[in-house]
Amino acid sequence: MRLTIIGCWSPFPKTGEACSGYLVEGSSTKLLIDCGHSVFSQLGKYLDYTRLDAVIISHFHPDHYADLYALRHAIRSAIYSRSRTRLLDLFIPGEPVSMFSYWSEVPEFNVIRIEEKTDSSIGEMNLTFYPTVHSVPGFGVKITTVEASLFYTGDTAYHAQLENGATGVDLLLAETTMLAAETEYAIKSGHMTTRDVGFLARKSCPGLLLCTHLWPGYSREQIETEIRSFYTEKFIMARCGMQFTI
Repeated sequence: MRLTIIGCWSPFPKTGEACSGYLVEGSSTKLLIDCGHSVFSQLGKYLDYTRLDAVIISHFHPDHYADLYALRHAIRSAIYSRSRTRLLDLFIPGEPVSMFSYWSEVPEFNVIRIEEKTDSSIGEMNLTFYPTVHSVPGFGVKITTVEASLFYTGDTAYHAQLENGATGVDLLLAETTMLAAETEYAIKSGHMTTRDVGFLARKSCPGLLLCTHLWPGYSREQIETEIRSFYTEKFIMARCGMQFTI
């Protein structure tokens, strides 16, 4: 399984980069997790969008789904030109209901509703979804194949169920939005701090911690220094274009 960081910023991207977007590729399956600002334009550097098998949207905040509109029109064009013959599977939360209803009526997508403890599969990838604690309903996702495992937290305040998805995975892709001093606001807004991420990693013991969903106003060094004070094992700060073989 290979992971490519298409975008890692929140709530807006740095110039020439993108918000949340993560391409997961197996031996025969191409899966995009989240499709935030500028993700579609960056995706073409790594994959022809017509080869996508499915998209997962963790929750309906623009930095995680805004470029779904662009992808929708691209898929329409591909079907019209016959460079693609099938609809694109789209996994989305059932709430807000208005958003679910809108995307369910988009003819280019085959919409699958994500629900708590939903298990599904795409090609050789098995998907298990875990609810998040955020300002809108959302889900993290664990992806497993015969050889590898990955858990993406989505946007969430720390809660015990995260450990169920993260424990023992080869790669933990964790939102690291706020500094430790912002704990009160992080809880209120439904995000993790550097301390939360370090605690989650210590409890779940992943093969690798990969920190993402970074606020452009903080320096990487500032975030990295804080995480290192809470977690002494190996971790990496996400950068757009990074690739990992899991």
